[in-house]
Amino acid sequence: MANAIAPEHTVLYRDNPRAGLVVSVTYGWQAFNLNQRIEPFRDERVRRAFRLLVDRRELVARVLNGEGRVANDLYAPQDPTFNHHIPQRETDLAEARSLLKSAGHERLSVEAVVPPAGVSAALVLAEQAKRVGVEIKVKKVDLPTYNGPTKNSFAISTGSALGQSFLCTGLNQDAPLAVTNRTGFDDARFGSLFLQALKVADLERRRPLVQEAQQIQHDRGGLVIWGFANALDAIAPRVGGVQPEHSHFPTWRFDSLWLRGGAA
Repeated sequence: MANAIAPEHTVLYRDNPRAGLVVSVTYGWQAFNLNQRIEPFRDERVRRAFRLLVDRRELVARVLNGEGRVANDLYAPQDPTFNHHIPQRETDLAEARSLLKSAGHERLSVEAVVPPAGVSAALVLAEQAKRVGVEIKVKKVDLPTYNGPTKNSFAISTGSALGQSFLCTGLNQDAPLAVTNRTGFDDARFGSLFLQALKVADLERRRPLVQEAQQIQHDRGGLVIWGFANALDAIAPRVGGVQPEHSHFPTWRFDSLWLRGGAA
């Protein structure tokens, strides 16, 4: 078994008698982080413009090799409190140009600092940004640099996370006291709603708090969550008991796995 095959390697396992592919539809997401601590992303108009210049379908097709689905800049759609009433954000290059012009950034140049796993997405984003006159210079760094002391100084970076609940993800990503907040998101109303939601165990009472918080994220946040990625695992024909699942880790279910007889 080989866990977490890269999307570009799926061709090696399709119709291959020596190894098959198990595809699990998950809520693990892929994103660009727009850092609101620094220019130009302190300006809400610039953040909105970037969200509108992104072609999410193209990113899923090219970066994930089609092994995923389009996202709507929000994490945790599987959470029972998720706000499914927020319309899907679509690419709108004319509006993106207008917003950049109103913000005084008709000709904008900005750097994206990314780890090795984020290069493909950043390069596609750079191509898309050219369509509205934005230059994105992609700088690849190693993981110690990406996660080091300067990690909150990057104007744009790439990110991803497993599909966890809304509150759990927020505590890691962009909520008050978040472990990792590469976007520098610090909205007073969002923070108040999030902290209230943490105290409410009842789903029906928590739902309106979460849904208002998600609307704020969608309108003013710094996460451009463009896609949900399938989990891809390569399995030899002799291995049985592996089933697709939402957990991201079907090949870790050792209690359910078994081997067929025969020569190795």
